[in-house]
Amino acid sequence: MKDLLEKLYPLNRVLVHDDIEKAIELITERFPDKCYKIHEYPVGSNVWTWKIPQRNKVNKGVLKDEDGVVYADFDNHPLYLWSYSISVNKKLEWNELKDHIYTNEKCPNAIPWYFKYYEKTWGFSIEHNKFLNMPKHKKYHVEIDIEFSNSPGLKNLTYFIDYGQEKDFLMTSNICHPYQVNDSISGVVAAVELINRFHKKPIEKPTKNLNFLFCPETIGSIAYLANNEHKIEQTSSGFFTEFIGHKDKENFILQHSRNKEDKINQVFEYVLKRQNKTYDVISFRRTNDEGNINGPGVNIPCPAVYRGNLTNDKRIFYDVNFYDEYHTSFDNPDIISELKLEEAVDLFEEVLRIFCSDYTPKQIEKGVLFLTGLNMHTSFYDLPEMGVFIEQVVYMLEGKHSVFEIANELNLDYWNVKTFIDELYIKKAINKLLV
Repeated sequence: MKDLLEKLYPLNRVLVHDDIEKAIELITERFPDKCYKIHEYPVGSNVWTWKIPQRNKVNKGVLKDEDGVVYADFDNHPLYLWSYSISVNKKLEWNELKDHIYTNEKCPNAIPWYFKYYEKTWGFSIEHNKFLNMPKHKKYHVEIDIEFSNSPGLKNLTYFIDYGQEKDFLMTSNICHPYQVNDSISGVVAAVELINRFHKKPIEKPTKNLNFLFCPETIGSIAYLANNEHKIEQTSSGFFTEFIGHKDKENFILQHSRNKEDKINQVFEYVLKRQNKTYDVISFRRTNDEGNINGPGVNIPCPAVYRGNLTNDKRIFYDVNFYDEYHTSFDNPDIISELKLEEAVDLFEEVLRIFCSDYTPKQIEKGVLFLTGLNMHTSFYDLPEMGVFIEQVVYMLEGKHSVFEIANELNLDYWNVKTFIDELYIKKAINKLLV
């Protein structure tokens, strides 16, 4: 996974840009087959209340003082220039310039990433320590040359695993965020790994198809949903992920979907516990694309999964510290652990295998099942543990609990419960109700 991440890293992956298309090409090269689709949305087109932004190309972005000392140069590092700055060529006094400079005191030697995707403005990001030493009495020359164009449009990528089911499960990750790694593309490489795992070992007896969406943050998922409204009703649930590869971050953060009672939240907690992961739970908020997927009129249950730690601050968005290098030039491949990525993918794989094979069993005949007649009875006196297991399960087959809900409520292994209930279906003692 880390090798793909390292290839995606040195790309200026802003919303509509050549490097987004290069990223898509690198991702599709890792797919096991051609079950993918590239979606394009025209610049200026309306996607619900949003509008697809213009294509962006930077020709120059330099900030220097009157003596020719350079403080920021896009060619030296793209993060020096605010993403989607407009063109400017003028000389400024310090008091006018300082409002167009962004720094990060938390990482004073790093270049922070800052963006103004939907505002017609400009600016530079500078290391905080360098900013402190910039002369206040000198004039500065700003040279920013940007090309905005209307073609091609914004690109999304989807990969669909078709199990022939009526409902889909949607996993979403972001392909944007220039020169950032843990932020966003850690989720991308996890999704690519999952696709390859499910290609090698498909879900047994699936009840959901799998749909993977790779898109620029926010506008990408809105564009996809607005142009595929038939998919909204078809999608039973999903999740979003990023921030999962930091070498020093062990703890998972599960951000619930908008309705904390949604089954997908329960499946994540069930697997986190069974895999002995340390984790915390936070309430729903629009941190990323999960906000659109849970959004008004869409309402697809969609938690988000990160790594990070809770703070003592109770204010929303201040209650979690994901990692100190966030949105800086220090968010690079050096902070990423292949092991942490693999641990996250193991978690996601088990969640998807459970959720996408789950169904609700409903007993066909009334009364307690005659398991001896089905050759499925185990005596409590012979095998006490198995006997208790069976006695618990057979009272939850009235179409009110899914297989997962039975396993979760009784604190049993999902796959053991499913094997037993699948056998009841094979022997025509129950019907399957899809959930």
